[in-house]
Amino acid sequence: MAKKNFDNVTAELANQAKERFTTDDSIIKNTGAGISTDKKEPKKQKTVYLNKNLIKLLKKASYIKEFDQSEIVAAALERYFENEGIYLEEGE
Repeated sequence: MAKKNFDNVTAELANQAKERFTTDDSIIKNTGAGISTDKKEPKKQKTVYLNKNLIKLLKKASYIKEFDQSEIVAAALERYFENEGIYLEEGE
């Protein structure tokens, strides 16, 4: 049995991952998804607990729409607060 050549596999996988997970701002703007890609504002980590169905839906949406799960959650929370009329007071 001949040996398989695995030279440069790591580099090739890294390039594929970059292509897969790098978003094009023009694509995001054209989808109308309402997901902010503003990288100027620093992000903070917060643990949020979801039930099994929400986790599955979040993973599926992230895969289908090719957005980070955090971006989807942030967009959903923004819409929720807008619908509920909950706003920060100036300076908060």
